[in-house]
Amino acid sequence: CAILPATSVSLIVRSFILSDHQEINEKLAKKILEQSEKNNADILTTEKDSVRLLGYKEDSFKNKLLLKSNIVNLNVKTDVEIIINDIEDSLNLSKI
Repeated sequence: CAILPATSVSLIVRSFILSDHQEINEKLAKKILEQSEKNNADILTTEKDSVRLLGYKEDSFKNKLLLKSNIVNLNVKTDVEIIINDIEDSLNLSKI
């Protein structure tokens, strides 16, 4: 999820990166909602993450998060050199 200010200029003020199959529990849903309110910001999420919020009680934070979220399609472009550096760093490999 990402939180964007509700203005004409798009700026991510906070992001919550979830691991694959990570549950969005009530605590995390509440935190995302609080950050959105604090920053007067919209909440963006992927369709995959929004599915994790379906079927919960009407007064739950997860349901409130689903109702407030804007579902977006993301196209992620990466820099191969950055990815290689990240992998090397995570494996503690030093460059020669």
